[in-house]
Amino acid sequence: MSPGTQALEAGKTHTSLITLLAALAAAGGFALAAYLARGGFDPAQFSAVRVFPEPREVTVELERGNGESFGVDALRDRWTLMFFGFTHCPDICPTTMLRLAEIYKEMSPEYPALQVVFVSVDPDRDRGEILDQYTSHFNADFIGVTGDEAQLQTITRQFGVAYFREEAEEPDGDYGVGHTAAIMLVDPDLFYHAVLPAPHDAALITTELSQLLAHWDGG
Repeated sequence: MSPGTQALEAGKTHTSLITLLAALAAAGGFALAAYLARGGFDPAQFSAVRVFPEPREVTVELERGNGESFGVDALRDRWTLMFFGFTHCPDICPTTMLRLAEIYKEMSPEYPALQVVFVSVDPDRDRGEILDQYTSHFNADFIGVTGDEAQLQTITRQFGVAYFREEAEEPDGDYGVGHTAAIMLVDPDLFYHAVLPAPHDAALITTELSQLLAHWDGG
């Protein structure tokens, strides 16, 4: 192939890449286009960690089990895996928290900015030491938070989380709380970056999440 032909082919390849990125951006995939432009990383191929083309900024105003406020400063410059549930949950919550413990154990040594936050949507029962004891059962680093009804409504709307109280069969019996089972990922810039739908494969999530964080750090 002559030098002139090589230059022509290279020009065609470059033009095709620009056209692809422009098409992605025109379709609203600005974040995805940026990923591709920074080395060919394509989170659209993920199945366990579903990255949003246009992440949404979030605000947080809740309270930790020890009474301290928990706001955006607790999320800034951290990757946060956030799960909404309640401590009396018999199945979904403990199963998900165990998966989060597996993920955190594998990833935290390499990614110390990773944190796990459990948001209780049952503030009537989940306060004080109850929250701290529950989260520490899975990992001492895990953070438990909750808030009043207005605060919970504000944060759940941002993440598209649904929850509702299930009435007890007996007047003084325990009640359940129906809730979304997905895990939410908030990035260091305070954007709702991805959703991890149930069921959760800890090994696959660890693989995909590690790729995402490594690319972010290297980008």
